[in-house]
Amino acid sequence: MNAKRTRTRASRRRRTNLKTMSDQLTGGSNDVNPQYIHNSVSQTLADTNSTQQITLPIDRLGFGGNRIGVVEVLAVFFDWRNPLSAATAVNLTAALTTKSFAATKVLFNEPTCFAYMHLFSTLTTTGGTLVDMPMRYDCTDDSGHGIVVATDAIFLNISSLATGQANIVDVKIEYRYKNVTTVEYIGVVQSQS
Repeated sequence: MNAKRTRTRASRRRRTNLKTMSDQLTGGSNDVNPQYIHNSVSQTLADTNSTQQITLPIDRLGFGGNRIGVVEVLAVFFDWRNPLSAATAVNLTAALTTKSFAATKVLFNEPTCFAYMHLFSTLTTTGGTLVDMPMRYDCTDDSGHGIVVATDAIFLNISSLATGQANIVDVKIEYRYKNVTTVEYIGVVQSQS
């Protein structure tokens, strides 16, 4: 007995809704696998402010229609390469921004800053604790959506106070590609410049 299988209207709607939900998560690019960018920034002298430009790996010429490719940042891992001894006070800041601040310290409330690490400790020879590294900065919301970056480059900034040495911070950026509409792209670029 061969019964002909037919899809009901409800099953077609459910299948369409599942496809739409996955497209919303990935921006239609179906890129759900995270990738990593690695870079570092070092101070030229002890306790100065320094910036390192990181070019994003995106080819905007390969997109057509009303969709443009951007990077969606999911998480950032900061690692202080040369920590101090336990008897030294620590005041170290690293930040990722969408515009360059050159030799100016980036503050947490800077609108173009999307990931921030600040280590502060007053360790002495009698004791204290220091945060273990690396530190993870989560850039996703409760639904797994990351921060859309529509600029061609981002900037890793470092600053410190009273460490007495030239510091180095390594960064690992977890990201994936996302396609956005031209209107959304223009709005994001304007907010990140």
